[in-house]
Amino acid sequence: MNTEAKSAGFTLIELTVAVAIFLVFITAAFGTFTMVHDSMARTEAHEDLYQTGRVVLAQLSAELASAYQPAGSTETELVGEDTDGPVDSIQSDRISFLTTAHPVDEDYTYGDLTRVTYSLDGAGSGEPPGLYLEESWTPGLELNEDQAERHLLSPLVVGFNCKYLPVEGDWELEWVDQTTLPLAVRVELTLQDPEAQSLPLVLVSTTNLAMTTIPAGVENDALQ
Repeated sequence: MNTEAKSAGFTLIELTVAVAIFLVFITAAFGTFTMVHDSMARTEAHEDLYQTGRVVLAQLSAELASAYQPAGSTETELVGEDTDGPVDSIQSDRISFLTTAHPVDEDYTYGDLTRVTYSLDGAGSGEPPGLYLEESWTPGLELNEDQAERHLLSPLVVGFNCKYLPVEGDWELEWVDQTTLPLAVRVELTLQDPEAQSLPLVLVSTTNLAMTTIPAGVENDALQ
């Protein structure tokens, strides 16, 4: 009679194979989870960039549409300075103008005559990089520059490019030493979130200026 009891359980080889299969499954599941998480993070970062760009462009477009030019003025109250350097590089333009559409307070929607200046600053100035807004509530009456309020509008804006349409001719890169307002202003924003490692997002908006006067007999196909 055979009295040897057969041992129950797994052999070392079987355990090793089972653990290896389990590790492969866990690695694949973790890799899939990481890919989905990264994809969702990039999507959220892109949506944040898009929303920020839309808000900035909406505000700037509304103020440009109500750009103000005092009657009898011999110089335009809108000054647009182009970026030094190659045209195809990241632009950091500057635009300053009078507007009647800038809110006097965040709790109120109505506007008053204000000089606003948008500029892309921060690099080398000790300030955080981004798009800055300077507000002068009493244009032409300041006793010193400290009366103008300046704050960071968005740190996500890494490129700010403006073009100006004259009464006759094609788009110009700057608007200085002019006597009238341009017919339209085209604003191009480049946004990027360095922390989310998102790809740059470019948004463009073109605004016609309401106070621009087109001389009789002059046609401009760019506005049609």
